[in-house]
Amino acid sequence: MAIIQCPECGGTVSESATNCPHCGYAVLANSPAGVSVSVIGGVISLVLAIIGIVWWINANSELDKAQAEMEQAVQEMDAAQQDLEKSYQEFEKSAQEFENSYNESF
Repeated sequence: MAIIQCPECGGTVSESATNCPHCGYAVLANSPAGVSVSVIGGVISLVLAIIGIVWWINANSELDKAQAEMEQAVQEMDAAQQDLEKSYQEFEKSAQEFENSYNESF
């Protein structure tokens, strides 16, 4: 078995050891470079953080898109309501004119 150097204290550690016998520093088993568990944990944390940020950005862009579509739908409904109100006013005017002409005929 090979001997590696502890990245924390510089002591010699067996390649198959999980901790340094001198300082207790956790080293990965079978790691010729002596890469520590905390470094691997840090890399994994960084990758997860990046994935989380990308997901958050994507979720916010989808939310913005949905909000824009909703605002457009509200504007279209407002325009339809105004058209309906105008049509109703025209109908009332026509009905009043018809009633007046009907009453004048008798």
